[in-house]
Amino acid sequence: MNTLKIASRPKVRKFVPSPEQAVAMESVRRSSEWFHALPVTELAKYAGQNVAVLECRVVAATPTLAELITKIEGCDRSRLYIVPQRRSRIRFRPA
Repeated sequence: MNTLKIASRPKVRKFVPSPEQAVAMESVRRSSEWFHALPVTELAKYAGQNVAVLECRVVAATPTLAELITKIEGCDRSRLYIVPQRRSRIRFRPA
């Protein structure tokens, strides 16, 4: 007769980044906060675009992810913040 063994709970360890990983994670966090704090009029430029942000500046924006990957070839990818943008729902009317 087969008896079922009850598996013990999986052990979850706290993630402790290396110093290099910590620097890269902080860079990505700052770039994310910077990008999402941009004014709506500035974000509208990137509607429908995939955007790559490095060190709080936009380094590439393309309609397709494949194009974005080729444009960011020489960048340090561990510090890149990539944002897939959806089409803007905001409509701007001339004043």
